[in-house]
Amino acid sequence: MPGCVLTAAGAEFDVDAFMSDSAWRNLASVYHRGDPTNLKSPPVQQVSSLSVQISDSDEDRLQPQIRDAMDFLEQERAEIERLYAFPGVESLEFRIGVFWWSDTLSQFHTFPPDFLRRAGELGVAVTLCVYGVSETEPEAEPLRGANRRLGPGFYS
Repeated sequence: MPGCVLTAAGAEFDVDAFMSDSAWRNLASVYHRGDPTNLKSPPVQQVSSLSVQISDSDEDRLQPQIRDAMDFLEQERAEIERLYAFPGVESLEFRIGVFWWSDTLSQFHTFPPDFLRRAGELGVAVTLCVYGVSETEPEAEPLRGANRRLGPGFYS
């Protein structure tokens, strides 16, 4: 679950038309409005969308995910601009995941201004996804030094 994913979605987004000449053809997962979700709620996709895995860090730390997202913003700027301007795209966002540790009272996650500025310039929102973890799962152990300061404005 931790990791960073770029998503784009819209009710009228013709995801196949965008993907037909996209450099992300082999990277993106594509979802079509009306397709089954295999979930109780919602049972069908409400919008068409795509997602591109940017960082698959298995660590519960923001810094590697942010670094990968910054690299992606730089290397894929033209394609992100094309996606942002593509008809039907209603939302464009980075989803960055961390775990909530059961024995933690609070967590602080700070995004560096440079990252937020670069994402914002391209119309990309940033969403922090905090996932709960069962106390019975072995990987639910908090990382040593979780929430420690990594540098100016950075927390793990």
